[in-house]
Amino acid sequence: MQESMINGLADLAVVLDHAGVKELVVDGDTHRYRPQSAMTPDLAALLKKYGSWTI
Repeated sequence: MQESMINGLADLAVVLDHAGVKELVVDGDTHRYRPQSAMTPDLAALLKKYGSWTI
C-alpha cells in the first residue's frame, strides 16, 4: 500500500471520529455506518473515494 493511501485513510479515520461515526463497515460499494445521523454529504463523498481502495 502506498504511503499516500495510508495517510488518506488515517485522515479519514480522524474526520469520521470527530463527526461521531462509531462504526464503519465497507463491503465493496456498500458503506454501513453508525450512527447514521453523523453522516453528512461531504463525509459520504469521502467514504466513496477511500472505500474503493483495496488494502
